[in-house]
Amino acid sequence: MDMRRLAGLVFALLPLAAGAEVYKYVDENGVVRYTDKPPHQDAKPVELPAVQTYTSDDGYVRDDTGLAEEPAAVPDEAAYRSVQLISPAPDEVFQNADPKVTASAQVEPGLQPGHRLVFLVDGQSYPAAPGQSSLVLSGLARGSHTLQAVVMDDSDRVQAESQSLSFHLSPPSALQPSPINALPKLP
Repeated sequence: MDMRRLAGLVFALLPLAAGAEVYKYVDENGVVRYTDKPPHQDAKPVELPAVQTYTSDDGYVRDDTGLAEEPAAVPDEAAYRSVQLISPAPDEVFQNADPKVTASAQVEPGLQPGHRLVFLVDGQSYPAAPGQSSLVLSGLARGSHTLQAVVMDDSDRVQAESQSLSFHLSPPSALQPSPINALPKLP
């Protein structure tokens, strides 16, 4: 949390204390300081404005500190019980020259109208076709990757998400050649 947000939060909460006052003074280094107890006679009480709040279109309640409260609850009829990745398996290793990884997820009770499934590979979005629960990923760099399935509504709000898993792309080697690059057997 940056210092401005922390200071805003402190100043927003200080007036809530019964009869609390905030004092402003300049210390020996010329730095302006704020406190709830006057450190010396040069400290002056500060009148703080009321905290301004508003509700945004995404359902979050924000105040002028920039902090947000949780959004309003989603009605039970639209709630998802679970989103689970079916494939790839956790820590599965793919060793083809150009591996194609099929990402599949199971959504319970099923996608609601206007909702879609998006796969996040290393945080980058790969949307599944409308109404589909799988996607073939190709062209990924070798190495380790993370995968997560997310259900999004038509306003791009996350409605449900799976746990994240890792999978790995390893290039073929002389010891473990890819079936594509394997030498043909002699008769």
